[in-house]
Amino acid sequence: MHEAGHAIVAHTVGLSVTSATVTSHELIGLGGDHIALDYHAHHGRIPLPSLLAMRVAGFQASVLWLGGRGIDGTTEPYQATLNGLAGSDLNWCADACQRLLPHAHAQDTIEIAGRILLHRWRSTLRLAYDLAAAGSMDAAFIQPYLESDPMHALAAMRSYRIWREATAAHWAERPAVPSQ
Repeated sequence: MHEAGHAIVAHTVGLSVTSATVTSHELIGLGGDHIALDYHAHHGRIPLPSLLAMRVAGFQASVLWLGGRGIDGTTEPYQATLNGLAGSDLNWCADACQRLLPHAHAQDTIEIAGRILLHRWRSTLRLAYDLAAAGSMDAAFIQPYLESDPMHALAAMRSYRIWREATAAHWAERPAVPSQ
């Protein structure tokens, strides 16, 4: 669910996803799970709110998935587990905000990541389950999931644009970060 959340939100905010990989449940958290982005498609610079929304989306997708099963992901033991699994994403976001925009917080992007995922939930679920079965997908295999449900995708993109306009002043000091 985590990597599918990253991929769906990345695509929705205009980032190019080139692959996704998940490992077996025995190896979760050991570095094998990831999505890859084509940073060159963005001339080496990605708007900070887009990157932050993509990074927090894995955590948010996991919380939403648990919620769909009647489990509150913000309570123990789920919160500790999710924080452990998403720790590198959340820490990266906190560090990036502190370094680039000290008045901004990664928490500011959790709401929009959640909204995007809710609009795109069927696509997120399909991608998550099929990615778990496949283990890895390249851009050609991921693209149909990212482009599925065009009306929901459009609603998610519209929601993101409205959020970006409403929060533009918040991100104005440093609108983009160099790719890694």
